Amino acid sequence: GDLQLARLEFLEVFDQDNPDFDKLDAKLKEIGNLQAEIGSVRIKKFMEAKKFLNEEQFDKYKKILLGMMF
Repeated sequence: GDLQLARLEFLEVFDQDNPDFDKLDAKLKEIGNLQAEIGSVRIKKFMEAKKFLNEEQFDKYKKILLGMMF
């Protein structure tokens, strides 16, 4: 998706003989923004799932989610 493309574009610039710092910095910011969006969606889904899971299921789901995020 968009995150993979941004990472590939970063690597293309990074692999150049004389990489442009401003382009690298912009790509890093783009990657960070995309990761933040993904994190927000995960948290939103997590909060929605809490309504439908019992306590044991929710605790397992929480561990999985935290493992994916950190």
